[in-house]
Amino acid sequence: MTTPTASSYLVAHLVATLKMLGIDATPALHSAGIDKVVLSDPDTRLPITTVFRFWCAVEDMTGDPLIGLKTAANVEAGYPVFRHLLSNSPTLSVAYERWSRFYRLISGAAEIRLVRDADTPMLVCEPATPHALPALGEDWTVGQWLTLGRRLTGRDWRPKALWLKHTDFGAAAAYRKWFAAPVTFGADSAAMALPAEILEFEIPGADATLLDVLDRHVGDMIAHMPAARSTASVLRGLLAKRLAEGRTTHAGVASELGMSERTLQRRLNLEGTTFRTVFTEVRRDIAEATLSDPDISLGETAFLLGFSEPSAFHRAFKRWTGQTPAAYRAKHSAVLLAGAVNDLTAPVNDRGD
Repeated sequence: MTTPTASSYLVAHLVATLKMLGIDATPALHSAGIDKVVLSDPDTRLPITTVFRFWCAVEDMTGDPLIGLKTAANVEAGYPVFRHLLSNSPTLSVAYERWSRFYRLISGAAEIRLVRDADTPMLVCEPATPHALPALGEDWTVGQWLTLGRRLTGRDWRPKALWLKHTDFGAAAAYRKWFAAPVTFGADSAAMALPAEILEFEIPGADATLLDVLDRHVGDMIAHMPAARSTASVLRGLLAKRLAEGRTTHAGVASELGMSERTLQRRLNLEGTTFRTVFTEVRRDIAEATLSDPDISLGETAFLLGFSEPSAFHRAFKRWTGQTPAAYRAKHSAVLLAGAVNDLTAPVNDRGD
């Protein structure tokens, strides 16, 4: 099972920016089930739902409706490869086009588009998942269009207008002051209308030859970008391997996954499940598959599932399915036999179709 992902740098970058503002993001990281150790490697991919939970936790922790814009205003240059890609674009237009084309390297949460087929060019941000982009993430993204656009060109330009999907949180005037432009809330998509002339602003120090190299490099990185597996999915795979060995304690499995019991349980809770639930699901799936093989005895099945004796397996299986293991095997065997008989007695098609 895979899910849209984001670079861990997306979280690490925000954590560092919050620190610049005097805000400790540790409680928000704990709330989202993110270990700080994963933030040191930008190649690590986090499930988008985990990043969204982190953003929402920061919103709740700070209680500041403008926290997304404040972090965007104080943001550093950003993801190293992406930073070089933008800073070596000859003009702001090319930089925004690269931003749109390669944004998946940073996040699968949204699609960024530079729309130029109108009188007023626009940058548009649209969610790429069924989940709504949290206000902090939306503000941070749109805010960086402006702050990094100014830094890249060294010019203090202003957008023509802004549209945001979220509500104004009673801070509409503050939003308009921050952008120095009209802002509409509750829009279908987040977008920024740009003065046409700014797209031709040159970016000092850009290297066109290096840009070609970076284009290929970033494209290759995206093509080989690893997908994130849910914690429950990883846990299922490990439990399936460890059942017959009896190495399925919560503490032991958590240690093998490189985390504490509390962290493992917190991550599973965020995915709407528990260790006990996943363990039971794995046992039941393997039991049903094993009972379909008449060459494996009920005693062997009990052993493979980590039960101390067949009677314990008998009680557990009846609790899971409402049937005894023997009844389930007999029913399954009857279904297979009926299918085989039907195959043998089916009329032959003389035409050979």
